[in-house]
Amino acid sequence: HQLVMKGDESASPGSFRNENVAISQTSFVPPDFVQVDSLCEGMLDRFRSSEFRATSPIIQAVEAHARFVSIHPFSDGNGRVARLLANYFMWQQDLPGFLLPWENRDRYYDALEECNSKEPGLWGNLTDLTNLFCDVFEGTVERLEDEERGDSADEEDTEVVDRSQGDSEFSRLIAELKGSGKARPLNFEEQYHDWQNSMAGVVAELRELSDQLSRVLKAEWQGEVYTKGYPIIDIDTYRAIRMRERFAKTWCLKVVFDLLTSEEELVFYFGPSSKAAVNLNPSLRRACSLHISRLSSEQSYHVDVGQQQWSRLLEVTHDGSGLGVVWRDGVNEEPSYASDERARTENWFGMLVKDLFDSRKG
Repeated sequence: HQLVMKGDESASPGSFRNENVAISQTSFVPPDFVQVDSLCEGMLDRFRSSEFRATSPIIQAVEAHARFVSIHPFSDGNGRVARLLANYFMWQQDLPGFLLPWENRDRYYDALEECNSKEPGLWGNLTDLTNLFCDVFEGTVERLEDEERGDSADEEDTEVVDRSQGDSEFSRLIAELKGSGKARPLNFEEQYHDWQNSMAGVVAELRELSDQLSRVLKAEWQGEVYTKGYPIIDIDTYRAIRMRERFAKTWCLKVVFDLLTSEEELVFYFGPSSKAAVNLNPSLRRACSLHISRLSSEQSYHVDVGQQQWSRLLEVTHDGSGLGVVWRDGVNEEPSYASDERARTENWFGMLVKDLFDSRKG
Protein backbone atom coordinates (compact mmCIF):
# COMPACT_ATOMS: atom_id res chain seq x y z
CA HIS A 1 0.00 0.00 0.00
CA GLN A 2 2.87 2.34 0.74
CA LEU A 3 4.23 1.83 -2.78
CA VAL A 4 0.86 1.88 -4.54
CA MET A 5 -0.29 5.09 -2.85
CA LYS A 6 3.10 6.80 -2.74
CA GLY A 7 2.69 10.55 -3.10
CA ASP A 8 -0.97 10.57 -2.02
CA GLU A 9 -0.68 11.71 1.58
CA SER A 10 -4.47 11.83 1.98
CA ALA A 11 -4.45 8.01 1.70
CA SER A 12 -1.88 7.67 4.54
CA PRO A 13 0.34 5.28 2.52
CA GLY A 14 1.21 2.15 4.48
CA SER A 15 -0.94 3.01 7.50
CA PHE A 16 -4.18 1.32 8.55
CA ARG A 17 -7.24 3.55 8.65
CA ASN A 18 -8.15 5.23 11.93
CA GLU A 19 -11.79 5.88 11.10
CA ASN A 20 -14.79 4.02 9.72
CA VAL A 21 -15.36 4.10 5.97
CA ALA A 22 -17.94 3.18 3.34
CA ILE A 23 -17.33 1.34 0.05
CA SER A 24 -18.79 2.78 -3.13
CA GLN A 25 -20.77 0.52 -5.47
CA THR A 26 -21.82 -1.83 -2.65
CA SER A 27 -24.07 -1.90 0.41
CA PHE A 28 -21.43 -3.74 2.44
CA VAL A 29 -20.21 -1.86 5.52
CA PRO A 30 -16.56 -2.55 6.42
CA PRO A 31 -15.73 -3.48 10.02
CA ASP A 32 -14.99 -0.89 12.65
CA PHE A 33 -11.44 0.43 12.33
CA VAL A 34 -10.56 -0.84 15.83
CA GLN A 35 -10.92 -4.41 14.51
CA VAL A 36 -8.57 -3.95 11.53
CA ASP A 37 -5.40 -5.09 13.33
CA SER A 38 -6.87 -8.36 14.59
CA LEU A 39 -8.66 -9.07 11.29
CA CYS A 40 -5.45 -8.59 9.30
CA GLU A 41 -3.63 -10.84 11.74
CA GLY A 42 -6.28 -13.51 11.21
CA MET A 43 -6.01 -13.08 7.44
CA LEU A 44 -2.23 -13.63 7.52
CA ASP A 45 -2.69 -16.68 9.76
CA ARG A 46 -5.07 -18.09 7.17
CA PHE A 47 -2.60 -17.47 4.33
CA ARG A 48 0.09 -19.37 6.26
CA SER A 49 -2.17 -22.34 7.04
CA SER A 50 -1.66 -25.72 5.38
CA GLU A 51 -5.37 -25.81 4.49
CA PHE A 52 -5.06 -22.59 2.48
CA ARG A 53 -1.80 -23.64 0.80
CA ALA A 54 -3.41 -26.89 -0.33
CA THR A 55 -5.94 -25.04 -2.50
CA SER A 56 -5.35 -24.08 -6.13
CA PRO A 57 -3.70 -20.71 -6.93
CA ILE A 58 -6.91 -19.24 -8.35
CA ILE A 59 -8.87 -20.19 -5.24
CA GLN A 60 -6.10 -18.64 -3.14
CA ALA A 61 -6.28 -15.47 -5.23
CA VAL A 62 -10.07 -15.28 -4.90
CA GLU A 63 -10.06 -15.85 -1.15
CA ALA A 64 -7.20 -13.40 -0.57
CA HIS A 65 -8.99 -10.74 -2.59
CA ALA A 66 -12.32 -11.31 -0.81
CA ARG A 67 -10.76 -11.31 2.65
CA PHE A 68 -8.74 -8.16 2.03
CA VAL A 69 -11.65 -6.20 0.56
CA SER A 70 -13.97 -7.25 3.38
CA ILE A 71 -11.51 -5.90 5.97
CA HIS A 72 -10.85 -2.73 3.94
CA PRO A 73 -7.82 -1.91 6.10
CA PHE A 74 -6.85 1.36 4.42
CA SER A 75 -8.70 4.61 3.89
CA ASP A 76 -8.08 4.44 0.13
CA GLY A 77 -6.46 2.13 -2.41
CA ASN A 78 -7.91 -1.11 -1.02
CA GLY A 79 -9.12 -2.38 -4.40
CA ARG A 80 -5.75 -1.84 -6.05
CA VAL A 81 -3.90 -3.61 -3.25
CA ALA A 82 -6.45 -6.45 -3.22
CA ARG A 83 -5.96 -7.07 -6.95
CA LEU A 84 -2.17 -7.02 -6.55
CA LEU A 85 -2.51 -9.45 -3.65
CA ALA A 86 -4.59 -11.79 -5.80
CA ASN A 87 -1.94 -11.71 -8.53
CA TYR A 88 0.77 -12.42 -5.95
CA PHE A 89 -0.68 -15.88 -5.31
CA MET A 90 -0.71 -16.55 -9.05
CA TRP A 91 2.88 -15.38 -9.53
CA GLN A 92 4.05 -17.57 -6.66
CA GLN A 93 3.11 -20.60 -8.78
CA ASP A 94 4.71 -19.14 -11.94
CA LEU A 95 1.28 -18.45 -13.40
CA PRO A 96 0.45 -15.26 -15.30
CA GLY A 97 -1.27 -12.49 -13.44
CA PHE A 98 -4.36 -10.82 -14.78
CA LEU A 99 -6.17 -7.51 -14.87
CA LEU A 100 -9.88 -7.24 -14.17
CA PRO A 101 -11.25 -5.44 -17.26
CA TRP A 102 -13.02 -2.17 -16.56
CA GLU A 103 -15.90 -3.10 -18.85
CA ASN A 104 -16.75 -5.89 -16.41
CA ARG A 105 -16.79 -3.66 -13.36
CA ASP A 106 -20.53 -4.30 -12.76
CA ARG A 107 -19.93 -8.04 -12.69
CA TYR A 108 -16.98 -7.46 -10.35
CA TYR A 109 -18.99 -5.33 -7.91
CA ASP A 110 -21.90 -7.79 -8.02
CA ALA A 111 -19.49 -10.61 -7.17
CA LEU A 112 -18.07 -8.63 -4.24
CA GLU A 113 -21.59 -7.94 -3.01
CA GLU A 114 -22.29 -11.67 -3.06
CA CYS A 115 -19.09 -12.33 -1.10
CA ASN A 116 -20.38 -10.19 1.73
CA SER A 117 -24.11 -10.74 1.40
CA LYS A 118 -24.34 -13.24 4.26
CA GLU A 119 -21.33 -12.50 6.41
CA PRO A 120 -18.18 -10.46 5.90
CA GLY A 121 -15.47 -11.60 3.54
CA LEU A 122 -14.62 -15.25 3.33
CA TRP A 123 -17.88 -16.51 4.76
CA GLY A 124 -20.01 -15.15 1.96
CA ASN A 125 -20.47 -16.94 -1.37
CA LEU A 126 -17.28 -16.75 -3.43
CA THR A 127 -18.66 -18.61 -6.45
CA ASP A 128 -19.34 -15.54 -8.62
CA LEU A 129 -15.95 -14.02 -7.88
CA THR A 130 -14.28 -17.37 -8.62
CA ASN A 131 -16.08 -17.63 -11.96
CA LEU A 132 -15.00 -14.09 -12.85
CA PHE A 133 -11.37 -14.77 -11.96
CA CYS A 134 -11.43 -18.03 -13.94
CA ASP A 135 -12.82 -16.26 -17.00
CA VAL A 136 -10.24 -13.49 -16.77
CA PHE A 137 -7.41 -15.97 -16.23
CA GLU A 138 -8.51 -18.08 -19.19
CA GLY A 139 -8.64 -14.99 -21.37
CA THR A 140 -5.15 -13.99 -20.22
CA VAL A 141 -3.73 -17.43 -21.05
CA GLU A 142 -5.34 -17.45 -24.48
CA ARG A 143 -3.95 -14.00 -25.28
CA LEU A 144 -0.48 -15.11 -24.21
CA GLU A 145 -0.78 -18.20 -26.39
CA ASP A 146 -1.87 -16.02 -29.32
CA GLU A 147 1.12 -13.73 -28.80
CA GLU A 148 3.46 -16.71 -28.63
CA ARG A 149 2.07 -18.01 -31.94
CA GLY A 150 2.31 -14.51 -33.40
CA ASP A 151 -1.46 -14.22 -33.82
CA SER A 152 -3.07 -10.82 -33.43
CA ALA A 153 -5.78 -10.59 -30.81
CA ASP A 154 -9.16 -9.65 -32.14
CA GLU A 155 -11.60 -7.29 -30.50
CA GLU A 156 -13.36 -10.04 -28.58
CA ASP A 157 -10.14 -11.02 -26.81
CA THR A 158 -10.13 -7.73 -24.91
CA GLU A 159 -13.32 -8.64 -23.10
CA VAL A 160 -14.11 -11.22 -20.47
CA VAL A 161 -16.22 -13.98 -21.99
CA ASP A 162 -17.01 -17.49 -20.83
CA ARG A 163 -14.53 -19.75 -22.63
CA SER A 164 -14.78 -22.66 -20.24
CA GLN A 165 -16.61 -24.85 -22.76
CA GLY A 166 -14.53 -27.25 -24.81
CA ASP A 167 -12.53 -30.45 -24.67
CA SER A 168 -9.04 -29.15 -23.87
CA GLU A 169 -7.26 -30.03 -20.65
CA PHE A 170 -7.31 -26.36 -19.70
CA SER A 171 -11.07 -26.14 -20.27
CA ARG A 172 -11.60 -29.13 -18.02
CA LEU A 173 -9.46 -27.43 -15.35
CA ILE A 174 -11.57 -24.28 -15.58
CA ALA A 175 -14.78 -26.31 -15.36
CA GLU A 176 -13.45 -28.06 -12.26
CA LEU A 177 -12.49 -24.78 -10.62
CA LYS A 178 -15.82 -23.11 -11.29
CA GLY A 179 -18.28 -23.44 -8.47
CA SER A 180 -15.60 -24.60 -6.04
CA GLY A 181 -15.03 -21.20 -4.54
CA LYS A 182 -17.77 -21.12 -1.94
CA ALA A 183 -16.01 -21.03 1.39
CA ARG A 184 -16.88 -23.76 3.83
CA PRO A 185 -16.55 -22.76 7.47
CA LEU A 186 -14.90 -25.15 9.86
CA ASN A 187 -17.21 -27.21 12.04
CA PHE A 188 -17.23 -25.44 15.38
CA GLU A 189 -20.52 -26.88 16.62
CA GLU A 190 -19.18 -29.26 19.27
CA GLN A 191 -16.58 -26.77 20.49
CA TYR A 192 -19.20 -24.04 20.61
CA HIS A 193 -21.54 -26.04 22.84
CA ASP A 194 -18.73 -26.82 25.32
CA TRP A 195 -17.68 -23.18 25.33
CA GLN A 196 -21.28 -21.94 25.60
CA ASN A 197 -22.02 -24.17 28.59
CA SER A 198 -18.88 -22.99 30.37
CA MET A 199 -19.50 -19.31 29.72
CA ALA A 200 -23.21 -19.53 30.57
CA GLY A 201 -22.15 -21.02 33.90
CA VAL A 202 -19.71 -18.17 34.46
CA VAL A 203 -22.38 -15.54 33.74
CA ALA A 204 -24.84 -17.26 36.08
CA GLU A 205 -22.22 -17.29 38.84
CA LEU A 206 -21.44 -13.62 38.24
CA ARG A 207 -25.09 -12.71 38.69
CA GLU A 208 -25.35 -14.76 41.87
CA LEU A 209 -22.16 -13.24 43.31
CA SER A 210 -23.38 -9.75 42.40
CA ASP A 211 -26.64 -10.43 44.25
CA GLN A 212 -24.70 -11.52 47.34
CA LEU A 213 -22.57 -8.39 47.17
CA SER A 214 -25.67 -6.23 46.71
CA ARG A 215 -27.25 -7.59 49.88
CA VAL A 216 -24.13 -6.70 51.88
CA LEU A 217 -23.90 -3.21 50.40
CA LYS A 218 -27.56 -2.54 51.15
CA ALA A 219 -27.20 -3.63 54.75
CA GLU A 220 -23.89 -1.92 55.48
CA TRP A 221 -23.49 0.98 53.06
CA GLN A 222 -26.96 1.65 51.62
CA GLY A 223 -25.52 0.81 48.24
CA GLU A 224 -26.64 -1.68 45.63
CA VAL A 225 -25.38 -3.85 42.79
CA TYR A 226 -27.62 -4.65 39.88
CA THR A 227 -27.03 -6.59 36.71
CA LYS A 228 -28.38 -6.74 33.19
CA GLY A 229 -27.85 -9.88 31.16
CA TYR A 230 -27.62 -10.33 27.40
CA PRO A 231 -27.89 -13.54 25.35
CA ILE A 232 -24.72 -15.59 24.98
CA ILE A 233 -23.39 -15.09 21.45
CA ASP A 234 -24.55 -17.53 18.78
CA ILE A 235 -22.34 -19.99 16.92
CA ASP A 236 -21.83 -17.68 13.93
CA THR A 237 -20.47 -14.87 16.11
CA TYR A 238 -18.39 -17.39 18.07
CA ARG A 239 -16.84 -18.66 14.85
CA ALA A 240 -16.22 -15.12 13.56
CA ILE A 241 -14.38 -14.24 16.77
CA ARG A 242 -12.24 -17.37 16.62
CA MET A 243 -11.40 -16.78 12.96
CA ARG A 244 -10.71 -13.10 13.74
CA GLU A 245 -13.34 -11.88 11.35
CA ARG A 246 -15.82 -9.07 11.75
CA PHE A 247 -18.39 -9.53 14.51
CA ALA A 248 -21.16 -7.55 16.13
CA LYS A 249 -21.69 -6.45 19.73
CA THR A 250 -20.92 -9.28 22.15
CA TRP A 251 -21.93 -8.02 25.60
CA CYS A 252 -23.13 -10.78 27.92
CA LEU A 253 -23.46 -8.98 31.27
CA LYS A 254 -23.44 -5.48 32.71
CA VAL A 255 -22.77 -5.03 36.43
CA VAL A 256 -23.52 -1.63 37.96
CA PHE A 257 -22.34 -0.66 41.44
CA ASP A 258 -24.59 2.06 42.88
CA LEU A 259 -22.47 3.61 45.61
CA LEU A 260 -24.80 6.47 46.60
CA THR A 261 -22.60 9.35 45.48
CA SER A 262 -21.44 7.69 42.26
CA GLU A 263 -21.72 4.61 40.09
CA GLU A 264 -19.23 2.15 38.67
CA GLU A 265 -20.08 0.05 35.64
CA LEU A 266 -18.38 -3.09 34.37
CA VAL A 267 -19.31 -4.77 31.09
CA PHE A 268 -18.39 -8.39 30.34
CA TYR A 269 -18.11 -9.18 26.65
CA PHE A 270 -16.61 -11.77 24.29
CA GLY A 271 -13.75 -11.28 21.88
CA PRO A 272 -10.55 -12.87 20.52
CA SER A 273 -7.93 -13.89 23.05
CA SER A 274 -5.35 -11.17 23.56
CA LYS A 275 -1.75 -11.44 22.41
CA ALA A 276 -0.71 -11.66 26.06
CA ALA A 277 -3.00 -14.67 26.55
CA VAL A 278 -1.72 -16.41 23.41
CA ASN A 279 1.90 -15.83 24.42
CA LEU A 280 1.20 -17.45 27.78
CA ASN A 281 -0.92 -20.29 26.38
CA PRO A 282 -0.52 -20.94 22.61
CA SER A 283 -3.68 -23.09 22.58
CA LEU A 284 -5.64 -19.83 22.96
CA ARG A 285 -4.53 -18.65 19.52
CA ARG A 286 -7.96 -19.30 18.04
CA ALA A 287 -9.97 -18.94 21.24
CA CYS A 288 -12.90 -16.78 22.30
CA SER A 289 -12.30 -15.10 25.66
CA LEU A 290 -14.39 -13.19 28.16
CA HIS A 291 -13.17 -9.60 28.48
CA ILE A 292 -14.11 -6.87 30.94
CA SER A 293 -14.39 -3.13 30.40
CA ARG A 294 -15.01 -0.30 32.84
CA LEU A 295 -17.02 2.80 32.09
CA SER A 296 -14.74 5.81 32.11
CA SER A 297 -16.55 8.54 34.03
CA GLU A 298 -14.26 11.20 32.56
CA GLN A 299 -14.85 10.26 28.93
CA SER A 300 -18.16 8.35 29.07
CA TYR A 301 -17.03 5.23 27.24
CA HIS A 302 -15.88 1.76 28.21
CA VAL A 303 -12.18 0.92 28.41
CA ASP A 304 -10.90 -2.66 28.58
CA VAL A 305 -9.30 -3.45 31.93
CA GLY A 306 -6.25 -4.77 30.10
CA GLN A 307 -5.55 -1.20 28.98
CA GLN A 308 -5.79 0.20 32.50
CA GLN A 309 -3.55 0.15 35.54
CA TRP A 310 -5.95 -0.77 38.33
CA SER A 311 -7.01 -4.37 37.66
CA ARG A 312 -4.95 -7.49 38.26
CA LEU A 313 -7.43 -9.52 36.18
CA LEU A 314 -7.00 -9.12 32.41
CA GLU A 315 -9.31 -11.71 30.81
CA VAL A 316 -11.05 -15.04 31.31
CA THR A 317 -10.17 -17.70 28.75
CA HIS A 318 -11.43 -21.03 27.46
CA ASP A 319 -8.86 -23.17 25.64
CA GLY A 320 -11.20 -26.03 24.71
CA SER A 321 -10.49 -28.04 27.84
CA GLY A 322 -11.51 -25.58 30.52
CA LEU A 323 -11.46 -22.07 31.92
CA GLY A 324 -8.39 -20.04 32.74
CA VAL A 325 -7.48 -16.48 33.65
CA VAL A 326 -4.83 -14.03 32.54
CA TRP A 327 -3.84 -12.00 35.57
CA ARG A 328 -0.91 -10.24 37.22
CA ASP A 329 0.35 -10.12 40.81
CA GLY A 330 0.44 -6.33 40.65
CA VAL A 331 -0.81 -3.80 38.15
CA ASN A 332 2.77 -3.15 37.00
CA GLU A 333 3.79 -6.82 36.87
CA GLU A 334 4.02 -9.06 33.81
CA PRO A 335 0.84 -11.14 33.22
CA SER A 336 0.57 -14.82 34.09
CA TYR A 337 -1.84 -17.58 33.13
CA ALA A 338 -3.65 -19.86 35.56
CA SER A 339 -6.23 -22.61 35.23
CA ASP A 340 -6.27 -23.62 38.91
CA GLU A 341 -8.25 -22.18 41.83
CA ARG A 342 -7.63 -18.67 40.53
CA ALA A 343 -9.80 -19.51 37.52
CA ARG A 344 -12.84 -20.07 39.74
CA THR A 345 -15.36 -17.30 39.15
CA GLU A 346 -15.72 -16.35 42.82
CA ASN A 347 -11.94 -15.91 43.12
CA TRP A 348 -11.25 -13.76 40.07
CA PHE A 349 -14.47 -11.77 40.47
CA GLY A 350 -13.59 -11.07 44.10
CA MET A 351 -10.15 -9.87 42.99
CA LEU A 352 -11.71 -7.70 40.28
CA VAL A 353 -14.21 -6.03 42.63
CA LYS A 354 -11.56 -5.45 45.32
CA ASP A 355 -9.29 -3.78 42.75
CA LEU A 356 -12.22 -1.68 41.54
CA PHE A 357 -13.00 -0.43 45.04
CA ASP A 358 -9.30 0.13 45.82
CA SER A 359 -8.92 2.22 42.66
CA ARG A 360 -11.66 4.54 43.92
CA LYS A 361 -9.70 5.22 47.09
CA GLY A 362 -6.84 6.56 45.00
